[in-house]
Amino acid sequence: VSFDVNSNIAGTFSMLRLLICLLITAAPHSSSAVAGRSRVEIKVHTGGRKKKGLDPAARTAAAQLLHVYDDRLVFESTDRDGCLVVERGSFNTEDGSPLCETAVPVEEAVGVTKPQDSFPIVGIYGVYALPPPVGPVLVVMRASEPVLEAAAHHMQYERVTKLEVIPLRRGQGNEKSPEATHQLDMLCGSLAAHDLFFSRTPTADVTHTMQRTFDMRQRVAASAPWQCADRRFFWNRRVSSFLQAAGAHEWVLPVMNGFIDVRRHASGDGSDVTLVLISRRSAERQGTRLERRGLDEEGNVANFVETEQCVLKEDGTGQAASYVQIRGSIPLFWGHPPHMRCTPRQSILPTLLDWADLYPHQPRHTPATPPTPQSSPHLPAHSTPIPTATKNTTTQVPSTFPSEPGYCSKFPWPQPSCRRAALSLPAACCVCQLD
Repeated sequence: VSFDVNSNIAGTFSMLRLLICLLITAAPHSSSAVAGRSRVEIKVHTGGRKKKGLDPAARTAAAQLLHVYDDRLVFESTDRDGCLVVERGSFNTEDGSPLCETAVPVEEAVGVTKPQDSFPIVGIYGVYALPPPVGPVLVVMRASEPVLEAAAHHMQYERVTKLEVIPLRRGQGNEKSPEATHQLDMLCGSLAAHDLFFSRTPTADVTHTMQRTFDMRQRVAASAPWQCADRRFFWNRRVSSFLQAAGAHEWVLPVMNGFIDVRRHASGDGSDVTLVLISRRSAERQGTRLERRGLDEEGNVANFVETEQCVLKEDGTGQAASYVQIRGSIPLFWGHPPHMRCTPRQSILPTLLDWADLYPHQPRHTPATPPTPQSSPHLPAHSTPIPTATKNTTTQVPSTFPSEPGYCSKFPWPQPSCRRAALSLPAACCVCQLD
């Protein structure tokens, strides 16, 4: 990847942003992953022996195969030595994760017993520990579709189109009970609410921006792919921890949750240009906007999204440009509990406001001699005098104030109704709230 650095880089990126917005809005696209309602298909594996075995052609074309037995799950790969065996019914006593063994010879893992079912897969997503009667379940990615193929720019992304949920408890006969069905429906609904993307090649990690991928090309070559992934956007990092703990690094496939849109256009010099828009949702502090706000003890903010706009020049030179923006909740410890009232009326407690706490360097003023704009250095000369008031009462203040810092006219909402606690506070300390 090569970057054409201009002296006026700020102006270059501003024009780049404008160009991308205009082209994405006006021109048709050739391939995209549309956000909104997810198009992923989710299936729950019910068990039982299948009458029809795996098609030999599908076996040859598949990169990975999953053989389902009553006591184990065997993962076979064409580009790896040995198989991955996940035990069904044997779990870790500390965290409840399933026991697994890697680099098992194919003859030993498969054995002579015919499996209940065999089908090709894309990769392993992770394990969810559901409460009884379901218990732990394994989620695998069965199918995907290509979204972006740009090998010259190290960007090869695919979107998950089919998932399958496999219960790990042996001999459970109540998987069709109402409670078990409800739990599985909730899990499937949660998975279907997201668009999941991944990359098969380590040098095209979907969790990193183009610049980070370019800077980490030497580190990626010497480490496992999941060890170099950005943990903020490594969506299945926690649910695939049992593979990481077992040393099955080659079986961990980092998955990103977000949005990818790809559109191809012809530039003015006759060469083709690919426009890519990628949004990555953070997995550190998940939740909807109305239910999750602020940050946590580790500094992760809610609703954190990294959006990258890329322009790829398809002339064989590998030239590309990338512009990255981030957004998130206000980085403070705060909450916003949802309610049904659109304009809640808030009350001001005068006992919580004190002049000495706000201005400790000035002497305390009594209600009989309130501070005036002429005596307070914090107010402009044309401020409205504060009327005399007593404690536990409020004074109505006009809704029109000069356009000075600290006044209500600086707030975005129109015509606010302002109330000021009557503890001899200046007009700059008034509390505004929309009625």
